[in-house]
Amino acid sequence: MLMSGVEEASNNTYDSFDYEKLGFGKEDIGAGLDPQEVMKWLGARDELISKFQNDNPMFSEERAASEVSKFLKDTEMVEKYIAFQKRKDSPEYKQELMQQNADNWKDPKILGTYAAWITGGVGFSLFKNKIAEPKFASGEWTPISIKLPFADEINAAVTGSGTADVTSSAAVDVTSSVSNLATTVMDNSPL
Repeated sequence: MLMSGVEEASNNTYDSFDYEKLGFGKEDIGAGLDPQEVMKWLGARDELISKFQNDNPMFSEERAASEVSKFLKDTEMVEKYIAFQKRKDSPEYKQELMQQNADNWKDPKILGTYAAWITGGVGFSLFKNKIAEPKFASGEWTPISIKLPFADEINAAVTGSGTADVTSSAAVDVTSSVSNLATTVMDNSPL
């Protein structure tokens, strides 16, 4: 098989690269990856392990080393990460990012959303702290409690601690009454 001069020079560059500096063998990185690019944009093995541990504090050093090995064998992921690092370092990217941030503050929808959330949060906090809590503390307001029909009889039947006149047939009557009431409400609901 004949190789072009560029491919041959490229292979010679890969062969002559000092893989010990990188911390990986030639077979430990994905096929077709330029070890010099890996070294420049990702760093040596120890640096990568350190980055993985910083990003994932729960990783032990062995787990981080295992994940780094998997990552470096994935040619597509490494190439995309290198492309991202190159783009991130370019001054055009920084300008583009600053322009996007400036445009966000000009968009009335974004400003309205921020205003609504801030106003709602402050308003709820003021109502709770200045109006509701003092009124509950003074006894002017009492907590809302809804009294269900036949609730006492149901509780007595369920717990078994009722008066002598509460029998199992009374509990059945109460349960059927509540069931009929619920059915009537559901049948008359606008849903």
